[in-house]
Amino acid sequence: MVKEELNKLLLFYSLNGELKIVQELINTGINVNIQDNDGNTPLMCASHQGNINIVKELIKAGADINAQNNTGLTALSCSLANRHIEIFNELLQSNANLNLQDNQGFTPLIIAAQRGHLEETQKLIKAGANIDIQNFEGATALILSCYSGNFDIIKELLKAGANVNLQSFIGSTALLIAAYKGDLKIIQDLIEAGADINMTQDDGFTALMVSSDRGHIEVVKELIKAGAKINIKNSLNNTALIFASDRGYLEIVKELIKAGAKVNDKNIINNTSLILASYNGDLDIVKKLLMNNADINVKNEQGFTALKVASEQGYPEIIQELKKAVNIDKDNFYSNKKIISILKKYNFNQEELEDYLDLLGSCFRDDDVINKIKSDITLLEHILELKTTNTPDLEIILIIKVKLNLINENELYKLSI
Repeated sequence: MVKEELNKLLLFYSLNGELKIVQELINTGINVNIQDNDGNTPLMCASHQGNINIVKELIKAGADINAQNNTGLTALSCSLANRHIEIFNELLQSNANLNLQDNQGFTPLIIAAQRGHLEETQKLIKAGANIDIQNFEGATALILSCYSGNFDIIKELLKAGANVNLQSFIGSTALLIAAYKGDLKIIQDLIEAGADINMTQDDGFTALMVSSDRGHIEVVKELIKAGAKINIKNSLNNTALIFASDRGYLEIVKELIKAGAKVNDKNIINNTSLILASYNGDLDIVKKLLMNNADINVKNEQGFTALKVASEQGYPEIIQELKKAVNIDKDNFYSNKKIISILKKYNFNQEELEDYLDLLGSCFRDDDVINKIKSDITLLEHILELKTTNTPDLEIILIIKVKLNLINENELYKLSI
């Protein structure tokens, strides 16, 4: 009972800074490594509270400087928590283990870097701390420093040779985090240090997608200059241009198109940049996409074109722009001399052909069939020839399927018997 009471007293007075009482307790021969219910030792208590003289006494008395409490913290970790530099230095000089991880995988270096403690970070690196240890979510000191945007600490870690391409357990890298935050200077330093600009997270996001989605124009420019792949798709088939168009970032849309972005790429539900910009009422982006040959005929999973979504949302200016594009598209098609000749040959006018193609198009799941027919003049002429010789529409549809590789000839034979 007396021993138990003495243990409690040592913990209590180590925490509360009563040096003489602690010395008297140590002189009784008490175990200086006793732990409370949370696993804290007297040294941890003194380190947490900043009681430097008690820390020195406990170390001199044989305190285990690497003991860990129930959450995995050590005395060194405790000194970092409240930034007690003198105690931190004392523990370093006493050869504290620099790479012990707590229950979340944090080392003293990760803690110091995350909290923005430059002096402690520098000393831990100089003392030989492992700079690339990952916590139990896969984050390193460098990744967490990019989260907090602490440039000076990032600079120290890079100078010490931190691995810039280590990924967390969801695939995040220091560059992806910096792109999310929009920290241009950090981006530049990471690229200079060898960051892979096209590395993807588990969800397929690249740094260019992230910065485009967040509206960080200067970061987008820097990544493009460094050779970022413009048309990579994430797990939902979104591209950087789709993100920028959807978010309404006109300047980023311009930069991406200038760098070669494909304006007609579709995401997993068949939305294009044009459909999304039309849905959101972003007239300037709609105009920019149309100027760069955005396809006005694409339909999303719901069967909506850009014109349809603009009409549904009630954006008259966008409707006007899209209708102009529709007319230009048709005018270009029907001004083709070969098309004029074919229509004359089979006694079809423009309106009749459009109606018949719409009828055929309604029989296909592929929304792009009509465009494919229009782009293949030989196939179009064959369809008109069949139509004028009273070939049944079902047979014409089957022939189109074969010509467009939507069905093979064996399947056609089975359907015809």
